Amino acid sequence: MGIRLVRPNGREIWFRENDGWPPKMVDAAGKTRSIEDLEVQLWTADGKTQVAAVRSANMGFYLLPLKDAPWDVYPVAAEVRVVLDGQPLGPPLRIESEGVRGLYPDDVYNVVVKENTTKGSQSQ
Repeated sequence: MGIRLVRPNGREIWFRENDGWPPKMVDAAGKTRSIEDLEVQLWTADGKTQVAAVRSANMGFYLLPLKDAPWDVYPVAAEVRVVLDGQPLGPPLRIESEGVRGLYPDDVYNVVVKENTTKGSQSQ
């Protein structure tokens, strides 16, 4: 499953200084941080079991492996959490399941990170 972190306007949450690597972001306190400080987590819909957790320097893209997922049949309901320093950046994204709707292993979701949670410059 794929996750892409974006701003409310659809733009990236990261920036690069002088073509440096890894990309940077600015947290809610105004501190410049590595994009690798963010962790994206996938949880069961009841919020009790963490299925996967990933950190990435790949410009706000995260691939969460489902090899150890508790689900045998898809689609499923789930939660996606974005975490910085062990603290969630807002409420989880809930993926509901009804009929053929829900999470499938090859889905990619844009998760909006609001400006008051992480601030940042536009890409350079």
